Amino acid sequence: MDAEALREKLVAVREKTQEAMKKIEVPKVEDLRMLIEDIRQEQTEAKYHPDRRRLESVADFFAYTEEEGDSRNRIESKRARGDATLTLPMTDW
Repeated sequence: MDAEALREKLVAVREKTQEAMKKIEVPKVEDLRMLIEDIRQEQTEAKYHPDRRRLESVADFFAYTEEEGDSRNRIESKRARGDATLTLPMTDW
């Protein structure tokens, strides 16, 4: 494709874009205010109630992280006292 053909395609796309931009309707300020008010009203009326499975999975996650934190704290306190020894699992190398 030569430069002139590319330039013609670019001009055609630019003209289509300009025409499309002219057809876009801008909402009225009052319509936007009413939409915002409707959204606020829905938010105040809506009450979110998560299901039991979701609550249980969140509780399980926090229990797991607490257990991991406790085990890390024990390891760190042993290291601080000098009691910790490094034990690696035996593997066939």
